[in-house]
Amino acid sequence: MRTRIPPTLKWLLSTHARARATIKKLEAQKVGLQEELAQIDSHVASLRQQMADLERVGALYDAPFALEVAPDLNSRYPIVPLKRGKMTILIKRYLASRYPEWASTTGLVAHVWSHCNATAECPPKIRLLIRYRLKALAQAGVIERLHSTISNQEGQWRLQMSRESN
Repeated sequence: MRTRIPPTLKWLLSTHARARATIKKLEAQKVGLQEELAQIDSHVASLRQQMADLERVGALYDAPFALEVAPDLNSRYPIVPLKRGKMTILIKRYLASRYPEWASTTGLVAHVWSHCNATAECPPKIRLLIRYRLKALAQAGVIERLHSTISNQEGQWRLQMSRESN
């Protein structure tokens, strides 16, 4: 014979199980964030060491200015978590794998972002940077676009015929 579980006890069990699953998921995210934070800390430490070295070299010059007075320049680091040139390589490989089909901008963005080791969705600024890179490759003749330059349609891209083997 079956034992009947009262609704209040069922609610208690299911709420407890749901909370336990959420805790496991959040702890896994916490570990990932701690690793990312450790990478950022080591990067900051190396940049501080580099700044200290540059200040020692700057002290050798008899210049009427201080390095601390110079305004900050925008660094590339927080914008794109890829090494220089990697975005172009990823774009070309993705288009080569889909040749002769056309690839959408959204598909290209998803492919490039999947190689960034990021857990969140792609920020609009990254999408914009990828679009700029696609436009530059199209102007250079590496890839071709299906849509017109003045349109409100999603971009469609593919490698130029003469470059499909690259």
